[in-house]
Amino acid sequence: MAASVRSARRQVGGRLGEWGLRHLVEDAELIVSELLTNAVCHGSPCDPIWHTVRRIRASTGDVIRLEVGDHGQGWGDVPAPREPGDDVHCDGRGLCLVAALSSNWGAWRLAHGHVVWAELPVDVSRDGSV
Repeated sequence: MAASVRSARRQVGGRLGEWGLRHLVEDAELIVSELLTNAVCHGSPCDPIWHTVRRIRASTGDVIRLEVGDHGQGWGDVPAPREPGDDVHCDGRGLCLVAALSSNWGAWRLAHGHVVWAELPVDVSRDGSV
């Protein structure tokens, strides 16, 4: 798993660098790491996990969309971040990071698996300036 997460981080960082979006690399790498880790933990161990990074152009502003998909049946509903102070469960905290770093995120079920996605606005730097 560590190799696939490391590879995905490099691919996402490289693509954002090619697009001149270095200010998004740190957040995008952390998001893709969390989404891939969830896919590995909740997906089927024998089936592939995939990821994409796309730039979506919109009249309201461009976003980078990170998607991670798996072929598992690890969760029944849309995943949800754990509530702060939930000391009973030791998983789900990565989605809190995804929610905090992204402008929007969500998930949908496939016929055989799931896709979880997160978006980062292109025109906002880490400190919130344009």
